[in-house]
Amino acid sequence: MRAYKLIDAERVSFPVTVLCKVLSVSRSGYYSLRDRPPSSRAQQDAKLTTKIRETRQRSRHTYGSPRVQAELRSIGIRCGSKRVARLMKEAGLRGYLRAWRRSTTRRDRRAVPAEDLLKRDLVPQE
Repeated sequence: MRAYKLIDAERVSFPVTVLCKVLSVSRSGYYSLRDRPPSSRAQQDAKLTTKIRETRQRSRHTYGSPRVQAELRSIGIRCGSKRVARLMKEAGLRGYLRAWRRSTTRRDRRAVPAEDLLKRDLVPQE
C-alpha cells in the first residue's frame, strides 16, 4: 500500500513502469488499486474517525483511546480498543497527559551553614 502511494506521488518525475520495477510491485496492481473505490472497512474507518473527533471535541481534547472507546460504546457504537487507538494514531490525535512532578529539594550552594549552638564535637575518636 505504501509502495502504491509512493508511486502515485513520484509518477510525475519517473515513469510508472520504472517505479513499479524498483519497488517490486506489479503495474496492474498499481492501476487496479488507483481506480478502485475505498473498501467498506476504509469507509467505516472514516466515519468512525469523525465520531472520534467529535468525542474528543466534547472532552476538550483530553480523552485518550480508552475513554474515547468507552464514550463510543455508551452512545451505541461498538468497536475495539485497538481499532480506536489505531485510528487516533493515524489521525494524529492524542490524549492529554498530566505531568507528573517530582518534588525535590535543591541545596543553595552559596548558603552558609548555621552556627552550631551546642558546640558539639563531631569528630570521631580513635
